[in-house]
Amino acid sequence: MTIDRLGIYAGGGNVEADIDKVVNDLMALLLGQYQAFVPAFFNGFIAGPLRELANDAIDAVLHNGTCVPTKVRAVRCRLLGC
Repeated sequence: MTIDRLGIYAGGGNVEADIDKVVNDLMALLLGQYQAFVPAFFNGFIAGPLRELANDAIDAVLHNGTCVPTKVRAVRCRLLGC
């Protein structure tokens, strides 16, 4: 693996175009060299930290009576009791 294409050079010119080129080069590096690992990373991320974050948010909504919308509060009362 080489990173010859990735570089930040000082000089005048269009900064936005340079940033776009750096982002494009990084994405090409990730998707070209690590193509097999990208789906595994996202699957692990979704199954781990993202799921825990969603579960914590849902738990907070269900157990916080002050900020729960009326429909959610009614369902919570039916399921958990008020």
